[in-house]
Amino acid sequence: MTDRHPLRTGSRQLEHLRQRLPERDHCILQLVSEHRFITTMQLQRLCFADHRTTAAGVRACRRVLERLQRLRILTRLERQIGGAGSGSQAHTWHLDTIGDRLTRTADGPRRRAYEPSTTFLTHTLAVAEARTRLEEAARLGVFDLRGVAIETAAGRAILGQGGGLRHLRPDLIADLQLDGEAMTVHLEVDLGTETYRTLIGKCELYARWASTLPPDATAPLVVWQLPSETRLERLSRDIQAHPGLDPDQFALTTPDGLIQAVSGEAIHDSNQQEGGTP
Repeated sequence: MTDRHPLRTGSRQLEHLRQRLPERDHCILQLVSEHRFITTMQLQRLCFADHRTTAAGVRACRRVLERLQRLRILTRLERQIGGAGSGSQAHTWHLDTIGDRLTRTADGPRRRAYEPSTTFLTHTLAVAEARTRLEEAARLGVFDLRGVAIETAAGRAILGQGGGLRHLRPDLIADLQLDGEAMTVHLEVDLGTETYRTLIGKCELYARWASTLPPDATAPLVVWQLPSETRLERLSRDIQAHPGLDPDQFALTTPDGLIQAVSGEAIHDSNQQEGGTP
């Protein structure tokens, strides 16, 4: 496939390009579209794990991303995650002009390129990292990952106490099968920038939504990924002390414990805390 194309790509040329892209290119394109921003390392772990060695996967990933950049399907941010000395693995990718057109619905708005704030980018990449860890765990057979939805695609409207609509948008929803049982996990990634009152307010929305489910339905497990043990313990105490919250609906973890939390083996389940901080 040639790496050259006219600056103005018509509908026929666009469809021709779409049909000629390898399956792995479509996988990369879909991931970048869903997450908006994602790093080279995350794409390598998600789409190039079938190589004989990690180094071979890294080289193949770099070649593919460079080709997609030449085609104006993807482009990367100027800044690097981890600093300038982190190499090409620290590059952060997003859709370029052609990539936007390949993934946009017929009546969908054009997604314009922009420079995200540091807070937004850090949170977006943290969600992408969580997705990457879930996919890796599924590959190892920890559970069967049936589907993943990211933020805006995962939102739902909840009727608030005053009758108005509130929007509940988990950072990520994972449908999986564990030990023969289907389950749904709603992931909330906290970077320590929100107040505890805000976090509890989100928990209240989850509880309100769970109360509207049919009697025979199981409420999804809400996993809070928090940046430190201190923040984890504080939120756990607040959930325990709240009369309207069921601690069994929530699991709290730091990033390294995400897979254990999702698979029901979290040491820091909120319902295992018995009051004050040890």
